Amino acid sequence: MHESAPRDLRIDVSEILEDLAGSLDVDVDIALDPIVVGSEMFAPDGLAHVELSLTYAGTAIIAQGAVAVDVRAVCVRCLREFILPISADVEGFYVREGSETELPEDQEYEFIQGESVDLLPAVRAALALDLPFAPLHDPACKGMCPRCGKDLSGGPCDCEPEPTDSPFAKLKELFPETDDHTR
Repeated sequence: MHESAPRDLRIDVSEILEDLAGSLDVDVDIALDPIVVGSEMFAPDGLAHVELSLTYAGTAIIAQGAVAVDVRAVCVRCLREFILPISADVEGFYVREGSETELPEDQEYEFIQGESVDLLPAVRAALALDLPFAPLHDPACKGMCPRCGKDLSGGPCDCEPEPTDSPFAKLKELFPETDDHTR
C-alpha cells in the first residue's frame, strides 16, 4: 500500500538555536513522491530512511547526513522494471531570514522558519543528484533487438542481421574474389 508523501520534513530546532555548536540528530523514515531526472521517473518502493545531524553554527544550521531508499526504475536498454537501491549524502544550510545577504553569492540555503527547518528539499535534491540519467538493471545488459523486440540478455534472436553499408563495399566490387583468392 502506498503511503501518502508529506509536503515537508519540518524539524523543531528550538533546542539548539541558542546553543552555539548545539547538535540535534534526526533519524526518520518518510514516504517520498516520485523523483524525475531527465525523462526518467523513479518511484520509491517503500519508505526513505533519513539520518541527519543538525548543528547550530552561530548564524546558520548545518545539516549533514544520508538518505537511503529503494526506487523502481526501468532499464533504458531492455525496458525491464527493477528495484534500484539509492543512498545519497544530504547537506543543508539554513539561515534566518535577513541574514542571507551576508552569504557568498553561490551559497545555497533555506530559511529557518520560526524555530524549525524543512529538510525535505535537501533530501530530494540529494537523491536527484545520485539517480542515474540512464538506469541499467545490469551494466552488461544487451538491450532489445531493434527489429523483433526480444531481450538480447536472454540470448540472440532469430532475426537475420541487417546488411551494413560499408564505405569499402564499392572497392569490393572493383576486385571480385576468385576461387584461389588471388587478385
